[in-house]
Amino acid sequence: MRVPSPNWHKVKWGIVLYQCAALLVWLSGEKDCGVPISFWLAVYFILISFESILKEMRDRMSESPYWYTAHRGLKKAIQNGSIILREVLETVWVIYGLFLYNDDKAIGCDKENGTFMWCIWAFLCIGVIKMACFGLLVLFAIFVFARNCQMRKRQRNASIDIVRGLSNVKFSALMN
Repeated sequence: MRVPSPNWHKVKWGIVLYQCAALLVWLSGEKDCGVPISFWLAVYFILISFESILKEMRDRMSESPYWYTAHRGLKKAIQNGSIILREVLETVWVIYGLFLYNDDKAIGCDKENGTFMWCIWAFLCIGVIKMACFGLLVLFAIFVFARNCQMRKRQRNASIDIVRGLSNVKFSALMN
């Protein structure tokens, strides 16, 4: 039996609240302005609850002896894969939301659906900030990787120069 993480009760209620928010937004009966704002918000709330579920999964995997001893490689693959999947899904959804928010049909939506437009704007700002931070992190990782490759190449070249320089050494003079 898997033991829940210490924050499971908070996470569980957070998931329930995000799912209820998604359902309420989906069934709210927003005024039609040509842009599926309620659909975008409902799916975004589902993505947030998916993030909470993945966090709980990672916490349980970290505490489980099954994943700690026998299947460490699989645990890392699942955890890293779930993070990448979540980030890609959220990035795609935020980009779609940016297109919706900046669409010509959305110009009059703030008068009819002011609260929804404010919510979508807030989530888009948070999403863009997260994308920028994630992009900077990826660029930094690429920079570190390129620098390490360059240092290894220099070390290899230095080793080759040392081996080539051995032919110039007169060993008979060293023997005396």
